[in-house]
Amino acid sequence: MIPDYGTLPEMIRGQADRNGDETFLIRAETGETFSYQEIDARSDEVAATLAERGVVAGDKVGVILPNSAALVVAICGVLKVGGVVVPTNPEYKTGEIAYVFEQSDSQLVITEESLRKTVEKAIDDIGVKALLTPEECEANANESRSTVPKREVRPVDTALLMFTSGTTGDPKSVALSHLNLLFRFDGGEMPRGYGVFYTVLPLFNIDGFITTLGTMYDGGQVLLRNGFSASSFWADVEQYDANITSVVPSVLAILLEREYPENRDVSSFERFVVSGSYVHEELVERFEEAFGINVMEIYGLTEAAGTAYESPEEVVVGSAGSPTLYAEAAILDEDTSEPLPPGELGEIVLRGPTVFKEYYNNPEATEEVLQGGWFHTEDIGYVDKEGRCYVKDRIKNIIIRGGQNIYPGEIEEAIHAHPAVEDVAVVGHEHEIYGEVPVAYVTIDEHTDEKALEKRIREDCTERFADFKIPEAVYILEEFPRGETGKILKERL
Repeated sequence: MIPDYGTLPEMIRGQADRNGDETFLIRAETGETFSYQEIDARSDEVAATLAERGVVAGDKVGVILPNSAALVVAICGVLKVGGVVVPTNPEYKTGEIAYVFEQSDSQLVITEESLRKTVEKAIDDIGVKALLTPEECEANANESRSTVPKREVRPVDTALLMFTSGTTGDPKSVALSHLNLLFRFDGGEMPRGYGVFYTVLPLFNIDGFITTLGTMYDGGQVLLRNGFSASSFWADVEQYDANITSVVPSVLAILLEREYPENRDVSSFERFVVSGSYVHEELVERFEEAFGINVMEIYGLTEAAGTAYESPEEVVVGSAGSPTLYAEAAILDEDTSEPLPPGELGEIVLRGPTVFKEYYNNPEATEEVLQGGWFHTEDIGYVDKEGRCYVKDRIKNIIIRGGQNIYPGEIEEAIHAHPAVEDVAVVGHEHEIYGEVPVAYVTIDEHTDEKALEKRIREDCTERFADFKIPEAVYILEEFPRGETGKILKERL
């Protein structure tokens, strides 16, 4: 089996030709609808504008917008001109934005007017040639498809650069090709004609990106909201007959705290797909008992174009399911790299057409994880006799707060810059709602005012980082627990 299309521009145009005036996108906040043809036509305008601005095949284009029709149109327009999409969190502060666009070699950035000053400050002196708003990109409203330059785009060319932690905790740019994504769309958990996929995860996250463009591939509808809203969730399901959504575990916990929507008809809704951090079995069982709606835990990574294990048919609580259609998976001994039998813990490794091309501009990191034809995830798990995977732990230092990746190193660097801080370690602490939250431990100069320092650290982090990265607490220690080499033993904090 192979995907229906060879490249994403072919998919966007082909699905517009196939589905015409049928609704593709619904804005949950406003009720606005956008047909397949409208998304196609508007993205042609974006592609034409980008071409006029000098964007050529292979150029990286940063897109820093909230979930919206404008974001979907911008992504499609970049792809049509042969560009590489670099989606970015609009909550990022100046330094974070600069890092993403500099590391990705972005040539141009699309953002909204409200973010213009922040983005302009971020891209100063890093080689970005231009900044455009969606309105400026769609200025060629009367242009036809024929004005979009024909660019040679190969299936193996990079379509998406998405930042993730990789396997060491440092943000890396994962390069996914057109084929990586198309194989993922074709082998996904949502069967053709499933209906309305309610997307609340951001499109700068691989799950949000896959569920949105994957639904286009399937010919379905996307109900798009700019973030999860507990107060609006069931009302949206009822109003738009939503069938399925992809969320992080904290969403289940939040919905459990609210009353069951007995006064609403939510019979259309069939499944929650859950990923992004460890899912407690007790939480899933309580949720399914309370709401009577199926919860499917999946396992995946950005490097695997989203999902590697899933359970589209029979769901077993605690299991991430079986390998997806195009994924091959194994459990290897961490020391010998030999395959392990069912029931034994080892490293989860993956291979197949959905596995990423490389970490952009980082061959050392690429070679470290792509070994012997396998992608080494550095996640620990086992499979049962039926081949279902159970993810038990991760080797990575990454903290996952409500599905958002937090890299301890960058927070540690910021805190360590304070002259009174002698050493610092940022770790994840378990949280009932978000799964994990970052917490900072520091050792300080003995003459330091502890309360003033704690306040200063929080203020500095608030100024520098998005809210979800700010440590929930700062603890001052006399000394850190350390190993024989002097390395801080984070597992003891």
